Parts: sequence; C-alpha cells; structure tokens
Amino acid sequence: MIKHFMYKLKLELIDGTDYWDVTETYVTVEKEGKVIAEGRIAISKMYWEWNEEDDIHHRYCNSDDSTLILNGKRYDNPEAYEKEYGFKIVDWGDERDMGIYETEEEMLDDFEKFIEAEIEYQKESSDWNKMN
Repeated sequence: MIKHFMYKLKLELIDGTDYWDVTETYVTVEKEGKVIAEGRIAISKMYWEWNEEDDIHHRYCNSDDSTLILNGKRYDNPEAYEKEYGFKIVDWGDERDMGIYETEEEMLDDFEKFIEAEIEYQKESSDWNKMN
C-alpha cells in the first residue's frame, strides 16, 4: 500500500515534465512453434514526454529499448530474435513498472541492474539449472 502511494505521489510530482521508467513485461517465447519460455522476462526502457496541448504524457519505446532474458542470457532488440536466434515473442502480456526516473542516466543505471538481477535469478533457478 505504501509503495503504491509513493509511486502515485511521484507520478503527480512529474506532471508537466518529461520522465523515464523501466518496465518488466510478461511474455511468451516460442521456437519452432513450441513455447520455450514465459514470464516477466522482458525489460524495457520507456520515455514519457509531456504534451502541453493534450495535458498528458506520451509514451515512447523503440524496439531496441527492450531486452529479453532467456535461460540466463541477455538478448537485446526483440525484432532480431527470430532471424538471429530462431525464437520469437508471440505474446506480450501485462507490464509492471520497476522504477520512475527524472533523468535518463538514473534510468539507464537501474535498467542494467534489473537485467543483471534477472540473469542471476534465472541462473540460480532450479528450472534453469535443469535445462543446462
């Protein structure tokens, strides 16, 4: 409850200004028509630009702003997954904000920390260890 309140308060404080955030998204990954992974394993950088005319933020995320962590390995740029690695994200599910940032530098620093944490989690997971 307190985390939600602080998050909402931070959003209200940035009304009228640009900001960045990092999200994790539940995805389903297939290879050769079979599901090989699913979970909150896609981490993305988002830029939110304030639009005075509409009095709202507009969200921007390019394809190269997302990273997939699969079996403890980092894959950048989802559009290249199928061509380069033989798998693809077939379903993008719900998102969860991991942090809101006033500067791009803060966001980039935490983005890398979130990726490293997910890599370590997958490497320590018994499911991951069984597959390798």
